[in-house]
Amino acid sequence: MRMQLKLLMYFTILIAIRSRTIDAQSLPGCPDKCGIVTIPYPFGTIEGCYLSEVYQVNCTKLQIWNTSFKLLDISLNDHTLRGSLPMAYRCHHKNSKPTSREPRIKLSRFPILGKVNLLTTVGCDARANMKVIDSEDYITGCLSMTGCNMLTKGLCFGMGCSQVPVPYELTSFRIHTQRNTNTSSGNWGFNKCTYGFIVEKDRYMFLETDLDNMLNRSFPVVFGWSVGNTSCEEAQKNGGSYVCKENSVCIDSTDHFIQGYQGYRCTCSQGYQGNPYIPNGCQDINECEGSEHHCIHRCVNTNGSYKCTCPFGQHGDGRKNGCSYSLWFILALATASVVLSLILYGGLKQRQTMKSRERFFKKNGGLILQKLLFESKQSSQTAKIFSAGILEKATRILTEKSDVYSFGMVLVELLTGRKVYSHDGTESELGLAIYFVSSFERGSLIEVLDAKVKEDGVDDRIKKIAKLAKECVELEGKKRPNMRRVKDELKQINESYLKSSLISNKVNYADHDQLFFF
Repeated sequence: MRMQLKLLMYFTILIAIRSRTIDAQSLPGCPDKCGIVTIPYPFGTIEGCYLSEVYQVNCTKLQIWNTSFKLLDISLNDHTLRGSLPMAYRCHHKNSKPTSREPRIKLSRFPILGKVNLLTTVGCDARANMKVIDSEDYITGCLSMTGCNMLTKGLCFGMGCSQVPVPYELTSFRIHTQRNTNTSSGNWGFNKCTYGFIVEKDRYMFLETDLDNMLNRSFPVVFGWSVGNTSCEEAQKNGGSYVCKENSVCIDSTDHFIQGYQGYRCTCSQGYQGNPYIPNGCQDINECEGSEHHCIHRCVNTNGSYKCTCPFGQHGDGRKNGCSYSLWFILALATASVVLSLILYGGLKQRQTMKSRERFFKKNGGLILQKLLFESKQSSQTAKIFSAGILEKATRILTEKSDVYSFGMVLVELLTGRKVYSHDGTESELGLAIYFVSSFERGSLIEVLDAKVKEDGVDDRIKKIAKLAKECVELEGKKRPNMRRVKDELKQINESYLKSSLISNKVNYADHDQLFFF
């Protein structure tokens, strides 16, 4: 009992360690959460848990070192950050000076992504500008129309609200907002403020109430991130600074920052998942456990991938092209069918013959004859009845010729893909037999084989089966082999092929005693 408990604890620890490895986002012993925000390495919250100080996260402020945004999310998959930036505003008051805020944005090495973020201004006769952080140099801007008499919910196309794309990846700027003209600056009862902010595309919907109710709101913004200051090739030359771990690939960053930063990104190789920046962080995905694979029969997981297998006797990719029976398997089934049919037919015929002989024996005085034979033992004259087995042995050669020829025609039809169509089979069957034998003797076997047979390659096995078929349909009966020889040759062909197939696929031949041999 004590040993069982120890084993149970051992396997529980192993499972926990493997689960930790697969799900790990941070370095061992390091916190991986700030509230509900996951903090994956190379980011970290305490010393020794981040790649460098530029990736340090202050959990109290939810802020990355030397940046101006509040952190909302860090993604390892697409190497993006989400955070909220402060809003710029300017509000007019009837009896006092305007109040305003003009935030100066610093993003360290995490640029704002121009393709997915929009500079937005809200207000009637409003303007929002992005400017260089320490000068009046203009980066981009947007403005709304002077009037606000045709506001439309949800639309931000100029009336009360306007948006333009952020033009390129920036790591520092300031947002400035003001009235575009002085037309409405004295209208204190309506739209007292103008607002300017950046928001992720499709994450803001304009409402009329926003004209005077935006001061305490914030919106998500998307930033990019990378590691290192060089390309993948240069980083890999200096192994000490290269941070992509095993089962991962390196991708050069395509962002060109204003400060001239260069860098790269690590991502798990295809078939793996996890954190590529920590040792053993990229673990194999078992595609067979979910719906990721496309196998129609059996799925076998491999490192970084999977493979599909076909049932025994079939071949194919096991996916969209499916599985089909191998030629040798079709021939084996056909042979088994013919042999079984002959056995069943022979047994039924023998039973019918025995019953017929029994009736004939009784009808023609057989019982009286038996009595006479018994009584004759007392005299020197004896009578003898020959058994049916002896009589059958005398006629076996004739029946064997007929059975072998029929079996040979089955093989010819399988190999050529042709069928006998005449009513009694005589003329077409004879023509097909002559055509096959003559083609074989001329060395033109490849020309008469069916396309499906040639798909697997005309190897030595196919040639042996074709030679056996040719011998079985010889027009001269004395040239045909007997059924025992046919069965022995088929068995040798099948055994040779199955052994070579199992060895080439690294399967223990001894474990396949269920395979059918003839």
